[in-house]
Amino acid sequence: MMTEEDLRKTREAFGERLREARLTMGFTQAELAELLIREERIPDPAVVAHWEAGRHSPKAEYIPRLAEILETTPDVLFGFALNARNESSHGTVRWIEDLPWEVSEDIRHEIANGIHLFRLMLMENMNLNELVASPHWERFGRSGHNSATLSRTFRVAVASGGLRMTHVQRDAEKEAALLERYKVYNLRHVRVARIPTCLMPVMKTELIALAAANGAFPKSAPNLTIGLGSGYTIRRMAELTPACSVGFAGTQWVPLVIERNNQEGYNANAAEYTAATLAHRHPGSSPVHIRFLTPEARTETGDRGVQLLTHLNINGDIFCSVGSAERHPELSQATEEFGSSDGEGVSHNFQRIKDELERKGLYDQVAAELLGVFLDHQGQFVGTETVRDLFDEHIFTVDLGRLQNFGRRKTIWVVAAGGHKSEAVRIVLRNQLCNALVIDEAIADHLLNADSD
Repeated sequence: MMTEEDLRKTREAFGERLREARLTMGFTQAELAELLIREERIPDPAVVAHWEAGRHSPKAEYIPRLAEILETTPDVLFGFALNARNESSHGTVRWIEDLPWEVSEDIRHEIANGIHLFRLMLMENMNLNELVASPHWERFGRSGHNSATLSRTFRVAVASGGLRMTHVQRDAEKEAALLERYKVYNLRHVRVARIPTCLMPVMKTELIALAAANGAFPKSAPNLTIGLGSGYTIRRMAELTPACSVGFAGTQWVPLVIERNNQEGYNANAAEYTAATLAHRHPGSSPVHIRFLTPEARTETGDRGVQLLTHLNINGDIFCSVGSAERHPELSQATEEFGSSDGEGVSHNFQRIKDELERKGLYDQVAAELLGVFLDHQGQFVGTETVRDLFDEHIFTVDLGRLQNFGRRKTIWVVAAGGHKSEAVRIVLRNQLCNALVIDEAIADHLLNADSD
C-alpha cells in the first residue's frame, strides 16, 4: 500500500514531467490552464500550477487531452517512458530521446540526468552559472556535481544513445556575409549553426560536430584520401557521420597529426583513432597507418621538411579543429588541456610542448593551434629552436606552408564552436590555413565584427 509520502513523491514527479512537457511546447501555466478551462471546463485557473507543484493530481478524464495538447503521451507524463522525440521551444535544435530500460538503475539514472540537463539549459535558456543558482541544481548538486561531472553526464547520455541530436538550424544571412567579408582570404564554404549560447561547451561541440557531419562531410568519396586532424570535435564529427558501405568504397582516412608514443597516455582524440573510427563506420574504406618519423629519419631523406600532405598525396578534403589560448569562465574544468571544450586531458606529447613553452615564457604568445602546431597572432610557429626540436621529437604533422598550398587546390574545413575559439579561427582563416568553416554564431559574430586586417 502506498503511504502518504509515496503519494506526495508521485505527485511531485508528475508535476516535474508536466512542467518539462509544457516548457517544451512553449506554453505558460496560464495559457495551458486556459485551454483546459475552455475545453474540459476545469473551474480553477491555477490548476496547472497546483499540478506542477505536486499539491494535486489531475483527474483521470483530463489526462488524454492534457497529453494531446502537450504532444506527448500519458505514459510519458506518468514516467513510464520518455518522449521519443522533442524539439526545442525556439526551433533551432531538434533531438531524439530514447532512455534504455535494459541497463541498471544507476546507469539509467545518469543517462536521464544528462537528458534532463540538456533540456533544462536549452528550454529555459539557462547557462551553467544560472543553473547552479537555481532550485533545479538540487537534482545535480546533492550528488557533488560540478561543471566537469556535468560534462561527463551529458557525454554519457550522448554516448549511450539516450540523447541523439538530429538537427541544428543554419544562419544563411551570416554565411553569406562571411563569404563576402573573407573572400580575400580564399574562404569558399561556410556553415553557421544557430547554437544557443547558454549551452555548456561540450553541448555546443556536439551540435557543431553534427552540423559538420551532415553539412560539410562528403556524402560519398570513393577512392579518395581524406585528411583528419585531432581533437574531440573531429572525433565526434566522425562518429556522427551517417554510416555507409558503398559511398566510401576505397576511401582512405589519413591522420594528419601523428603523436609519438600515443599509447603511453592513450589519447582517444588522436587523429589515428578518428581515422579508425571512420573506417569502422564506412566498411570498404580504411585508415592509413603512418609510422612516426624521428627528426633523424626525416633528415636522412634529404628533406627535413618531408610532411604528410606531400608524402601521402591527399586528394580529398581535410577536416580539423582549432585550439585557443583564450579561456572562458565555463571552461575552468579543462585548464589542463590547451583550448579544450570537453574537459578531457591533453595527450602527454602536447603537454610536454606546452610545458616547455611556459618554461621559456613563450606560452603567452600562443593564440591558436591547428593540426598540432602552436601559432601566434600572426599565424607563425611559436617557440625557439629548443621548442621546435621538442615538437619534432614528439609530433609529426603537416607543414603549414604546404597546407597553404594545398588550400589553393582543395578544401580545408575548420570545425569549431564557442566564443573562446573565435580569434583562433580568425588567425587560421586570415593566414589562409583553411578555406571552409563550420562554426556557431558566436564565432561568426566575432569574425564579422573584427577589424579588417
